[in-house]
Amino acid sequence: MAISTTESSVIYLPNPIFNCTATDAQFQCQADVQNQTLNVTLLKGSDYPYNPNVCRAEYGNQLVSCKDTGMNYAPILATMYELTGLPLTTEQLQAIERQYWGINTIKKWGEIRLLWIVMGLALAAGVIFGLFAWLHPGGISKGFVSVACGFGTYQMVWSVLGRLPYYDAVTSHGLTLDTWHRVLHGGAIAVGIITILTTALFLWERLNPIGAVLAGILSVLGMFQLCWSSLRWTFVHLPPFFSLSTSSSHVGYVLMWVSMAIATIFAIFTAVQLWQHSRQSLQWFRCLSGSFGGVAIAANVLMALLLGLGYID
Repeated sequence: MAISTTESSVIYLPNPIFNCTATDAQFQCQADVQNQTLNVTLLKGSDYPYNPNVCRAEYGNQLVSCKDTGMNYAPILATMYELTGLPLTTEQLQAIERQYWGINTIKKWGEIRLLWIVMGLALAAGVIFGLFAWLHPGGISKGFVSVACGFGTYQMVWSVLGRLPYYDAVTSHGLTLDTWHRVLHGGAIAVGIITILTTALFLWERLNPIGAVLAGILSVLGMFQLCWSSLRWTFVHLPPFFSLSTSSSHVGYVLMWVSMAIATIFAIFTAVQLWQHSRQSLQWFRCLSGSFGGVAIAANVLMALLLGLGYID
């Protein structure tokens, strides 16, 4: 959400200042701006509830313009809205900009630069965790690798089941979309926790042969997802840094299959290392899982931080 000023500039408002409630037909959000209440009503979309198609706004019981200014990618599509006609003086607008100087400063950098920073920090985290897992094969490395594999299987379950055409099937059985999302989220978390426990027991050699096979399968799946997530993230955001475009659907399709092929190779390599179960093979497993896990976890944590702070939408 942003305020358009008479000087053709924009003052951004951070998402967390809005207190939102949902009804069957709309989202109602409120925020305090310069001691007046800003009310924003977003009507739910007919095709998808979280894709509002109408925005209405009031400031101090006075109607103001609220218009859709397009979509952003970071990494999900989100609609940006711009408010015009707010009865605010120049001094009040300057006070708002000073109050939310953080988001307005970072917004001037642009979301692409922010995503480059996130990508650089995530890659650095991957290198650090990978080297640490290689040089210090102790309890900390084993614990982090277990968590990384669990995070990978969580992402895999969520991404696979979340993309199924379930909306009509779910609503026809009396479940709401939010309830189904909670079920998916709970199931993905359960699989992730099982992966963490089995991988940890495997690395500490506390499993029987059947348990070791289960741990190996889950770890390989987690490794595939971690590698694929890291490569997709890199392929999407690194080329624009060198003025290369990936907006073409053909280029995006090719990069998706390239990243999937590389992830498959690393997953097969991981399976071989786990099957050999030697000191060096387990060291390779810890190093690779630590590297890709570091990239994936760091990228997700930093993205969640920026989204939560309202610096990206």
